Amino acid sequence: MKFLEKVAFVLFSNLILVLSIFIILMLSGWLNPIAPTWFLTKIAESQVATNVTVGVCVVLILLAMKCIFFSSSTGSDDEENLDNGILLENADGKLFITKETIKNIALNVICGFEGAIDPKVELEMDKQNQVKMNVIITAKELSAINQLSKNIQVKVKEVVKKTTDLELQAVNVAIRKQRLTEKEEKDTKEA
Repeated sequence: MKFLEKVAFVLFSNLILVLSIFIILMLSGWLNPIAPTWFLTKIAESQVATNVTVGVCVVLILLAMKCIFFSSSTGSDDEENLDNGILLENADGKLFITKETIKNIALNVICGFEGAIDPKVELEMDKQNQVKMNVIITAKELSAINQLSKNIQVKVKEVVKKTTDLELQAVNVAIRKQRLTEKEEKDTKEA
């Protein structure tokens, strides 16, 4: 919440609390209903007190109208959602891209490489929309690991930039182990 909204929230919460207590006290008979009217009569008798009261009431009315009709676009829900993705803004509006979307884009790119098997993608993001991607794959045994990882890094950065306009800070590739495909295993056993 913005500062003005917090102030309005505190003021109106306290005002409703006091009003509720006065009503309960009057209905239960503990407070004479004439007491609030006596207080208002005393305020009306003094020009300074009347001007101050009118000024305070106008400010409260404006705060109420602001809170009712002009809610802020940044709430706690937006802050929580930012942990699940990235908010990009431009002159035309806002675009919220989830982590899952970025992961799926990367997975689709990685699956296009013949030497990569069983890819997994993890993202690290900070508040300035800086994204680092960690890719974990299993490589086929006869794949050139260095060239495969370099190709994955370049292609993933390129496709993510093209589709989301998001610049990845780094694409780190980790290779768990190399394994033969079923066809390669049969060819090796036959030889």
